[in-house]
Amino acid sequence: MKSYEDIQLELLSNLFCASVYYLPLGLLEMAGETTPVLLNHANRMLLFEKNGHNYLVDQHPVSVHVFPKSFLLDNNIYTLLELIDTEPKSKVEFLIDRYTTYVQGFVHIYNYYVEYVKVDIPDVSKDQYNGFVQQLNITKQHLEELKERFDKKAKNKSEVKQVSVSENKALEETLEEVKRVLIPNVSKDSDKLEFKLKETKASKAQDKRKRHIEELKEQARSEAEFVLLTQVFNVSLETN
Repeated sequence: MKSYEDIQLELLSNLFCASVYYLPLGLLEMAGETTPVLLNHANRMLLFEKNGHNYLVDQHPVSVHVFPKSFLLDNNIYTLLELIDTEPKSKVEFLIDRYTTYVQGFVHIYNYYVEYVKVDIPDVSKDQYNGFVQQLNITKQHLEELKERFDKKAKNKSEVKQVSVSENKALEETLEEVKRVLIPNVSKDSDKLEFKLKETKASKAQDKRKRHIEELKEQARSEAEFVLLTQVFNVSLETN
C-alpha cells in the first residue's frame, strides 16, 4: 500500500501533466511579482507531456499532447474508487476533498488561459488555442465526475467567492506548484529547458498591457476571474 503522500503526489502529477501552461504577465504585474526571472518567463508556453517531459513551445502543435489528459484523470478516478474499498472512510474523504479542491484550482487557471491567451500571447496558433480549450473541457468534465461519484456538491457563485481557509490554502499551493515548475533554476536545469528571451516592443506593448490590466481589474470582480485573481494569485481588487 502506497503512503497517502505518494498517492496524492500521483494524483496531482496526473492532474498537472498532458497540459500547456504560461505565467500571465499582466497578472504578475498586478500582483507586484516583477522580478527579472518571473518577467523573463512570462507569457511563454510550456508543454508538459503525459510522462512529465516538458519543454517550451513556440509554434509547435500541442493539442495532440493534451489529448491523453483524459486518460490520466480517469486513472485518478480509478485510484480513488479503489481506496474507498480498502481504506478508512475519513482518510479517503479527506484525500478526495483535498484533490477536488486542486482540480477546482486548475479549472480556474485553465479558464483564465482560454479567456485571455489570445491577448497575452497574440501569436498563439489555432492548434495551441485548441489545446487550452481541450484541457479546460477535460478538467471540467473530470470535476463533474468527481462530484457525481463522490457526492461533492457544487458550489454556487456566491459560495465560490467565499472560499474556506483550507481551500484557499490549497488553491494557493496549486499556483505555487505551477510557478515552481514553470520557473525552474535555469542554470541547474539548462540541459533540460532552454528559455529564450523575447524582444519586446516597448511603447505599444506597454500601453496595451496597461489597458489589459485595467480591463482585467474590472472583469475580475465576478465569477471565475474573481476567484483566480483573489484566491489563486492573491491580487487585491479593492477600489480606491
